[in-house]
Amino acid sequence: MRIKIMVEIRLNGNPVILDSLVKALEPDNVNLPLNMTLEIKKEKGQLVILSGGYMGMIPSILNTLDEIVSLVKSSLETVDDKT
Repeated sequence: MRIKIMVEIRLNGNPVILDSLVKALEPDNVNLPLNMTLEIKKEKGQLVILSGGYMGMIPSILNTLDEIVSLVKSSLETVDDKT
């Protein structure tokens, strides 16, 4: 039996900034390991990051999410510094 996992991260914020983050993160949706999914979208005023795969892919999923969260954090810090 193969167990599939899904991780969802939601971030509230300024809709304009969230739109920019979605566009900036779109290139990260390519060249994923086989059977791993990654979706980045804006939904109901939130940035939504969904990633999933099978149990053996947990390290890859966590590394991908860590990279994306780091990019989001640095992007938000940059925007905050400019305001």
